[in-house]
Amino acid sequence: MKKRLDKEATNSVVKGERLGREESSETNARKSFRRLNVGNAWAPVSKFKPPKNSNEISVNRMDLARINTLAELGKRNAASLGNLFWGWYILTKDAVEEVGCSVMQSPLDENPYHADIIIPVSLDAEERRDDVIAYARDLAYHANFLPWGEWTNG
Repeated sequence: MKKRLDKEATNSVVKGERLGREESSETNARKSFRRLNVGNAWAPVSKFKPPKNSNEISVNRMDLARINTLAELGKRNAASLGNLFWGWYILTKDAVEEVGCSVMQSPLDENPYHADIIIPVSLDAEERRDDVIAYARDLAYHANFLPWGEWTNG
């Protein structure tokens, strides 16, 4: 997909658009990188579980900014947790919709490329945990690891 101008970050998420979930766990990143080398770089299921009392999973709209800009956001977010930034798990809007979820653009002052994956499970549903895990597993299966940092240098 062709890079768009940054001012388009407030536009709706389009068909085929790539979405990235940041990885700040070295352990998860190493496992994903090993799987990437054998062609199976899916994400850990935990990366696609929303926070407690939420149905939203934060992602970046990867096609709206330069990769270095998105990496700077990733580094900043990881540092706020006391971690390093290792890369992203990438999936498309189409894959998100294929598993029954939706994507909503939600730019923030500090991150104009922000969007949310919305999991269609009621916050007070009795079987919420099982349903959320099922959606998270499906999303993780569709996501591929895109490393950043030391792995991208050769």
